[in-house]
Amino acid sequence: MSLKKGLPLVLLLASAGTLEAREIDFNYVEGTIGIFDLDFDESAPPIPGLGTISLESDDDVSYDFRGAWQPWKGNSSWLNGVHLFGALGFTENDLELSITNGGTTTTTDGSVDIFRARGGVGYGFDLNEQWNLYGRLTWDYVELEDLNLGGASSDDVDDDGVGFEIGARWMINNQFELQGYGRYTDVGELDDDGEADDDILLGLSGRWYFADRWALIANGEFGETMLYGAGVRFDF
Repeated sequence: MSLKKGLPLVLLLASAGTLEAREIDFNYVEGTIGIFDLDFDESAPPIPGLGTISLESDDDVSYDFRGAWQPWKGNSSWLNGVHLFGALGFTENDLELSITNGGTTTTTDGSVDIFRARGGVGYGFDLNEQWNLYGRLTWDYVELEDLNLGGASSDDVDDDGVGFEIGARWMINNQFELQGYGRYTDVGELDDDGEADDDILLGLSGRWYFADRWALIANGEFGETMLYGAGVRFDF
């Protein structure tokens, strides 16, 4: 085999050998733009002289930012798997208040800003070069701001509580990764009184590394409230 003919084969084998080279760690920042579904649609019992009142929220655009840092990466002790985690989310949800009385329905539009935050500590355990199992314990916070209905406003409402997450990451090859998880939060949805309530969510995320440290991502999180979107990730 001549050198000229053998060089492409050598390059092909070299590139194939790098598919297993990407390490699964928790050093990254990422941002996504997507849809946040508050899934709030409640009706009050009929009120004499007023009728039936219902309040419904619409899906709207959400801006989300997440990151993790593995401060003791490379440490030979159990500290190697520890990472710190944080997430922020910003959404303005449209609201619609409907009053039905005597067969006639009148509606009033409004909106509410929703701020979400999570922060905590996690631990990842490598099963092998392609699989990692992890768990997280977090403090979760949500705030409803600038509530407005037909020109009438209300005070901001906030709540916080604990959360935990268990998941797995699968590095299919050097370019593609999948992550699946389940998590519980004390402040995942709104109850009938419009206050924060607990929720269990299932999540799935996929990543395509188009460069050494950069990836395009798509994710979805599904429970009483839902969030799905796409964005970019940087590993450091």
